[in-house]
Amino acid sequence: MENVISKKGGRKMVMKTIEMVLMLGIPYTFMISGLVTAALPFIGLWFMMGLGAAGIGSSVMHDANHGSYSSSNRVNRIISFSMDLVGGNALIWRLQHNVLYHTYTNVQGADEDIYGPLVLRFSPNQEHKFIHRFQHLHAWLFYPLMSLVKVIYTDLLSTSVLCFLFSVSCFLLK
Repeated sequence: MENVISKKGGRKMVMKTIEMVLMLGIPYTFMISGLVTAALPFIGLWFMMGLGAAGIGSSVMHDANHGSYSSSNRVNRIISFSMDLVGGNALIWRLQHNVLYHTYTNVQGADEDIYGPLVLRFSPNQEHKFIHRFQHLHAWLFYPLMSLVKVIYTDLLSTSVLCFLFSVSCFLLK
C-alpha cells in the first residue's frame, strides 16, 4: 500500500505559518504599544515571540528554502525570506545550510549545527552527560534563544567575514 502524502506543505503548512507569524507579531505589537509594561508579562510575551521566531526559522523558512513549502518556486522563494523577518539572512542561510550543512550533515568537526549549549547533545558522537537524559524536557527552553544566537553569532560572523573578504578583494584589485 502506497502512502499518498504530498511532498509540499499544503493547507497545514499555511496554517502553521499564520500561527508562527501571529506568535511573533501579536506579542511584539503589545510590547511596542506600551500596553504591557510589567516585567513578568513582558517576559512572557518575549518568550512567545521567541517561539514564533524559532518556528519561522526552523519550519517555515526551512521548508521554503528546500522547495517543499509550496509547489510554486516563486512562493518558496518569497517565503524563504521570512528568515529576514526574524533577523537572519536568507541568502547566507541558504549557503550555510544547503551547501555546508547538507554536505557534512552530522559529521563531527565539519557540521557546526551539532555544537550547541553544553546541556544539549545533538550527535551520538558527543560526550554523554547526565543532563542529556532530560534534554527532551529542557531543550524547549532554548528554542526561543535560537534565533537570537543565529543572528548574533552565525549571521553576524558570516556577514563580517564576507564583508572583510569583499573589502580585501576590492583593495587588491585597485
